[in-house]
Amino acid sequence: VWVVQGDKEYLIPYIADVVQEVDVSGRRIQITPLEGMFDE
Repeated sequence: VWVVQGDKEYLIPYIADVVQEVDVSGRRIQITPLEGMFDE
């Protein structure tokens, strides 16, 4: 699980269904969120 902090804190599961691409040098990840992951 990755913890992403900004205005809120999000927990991103590090599984193939969610994490599509990791760019270490660019410090970016591309994800496909699970249903309800970012619901307020």
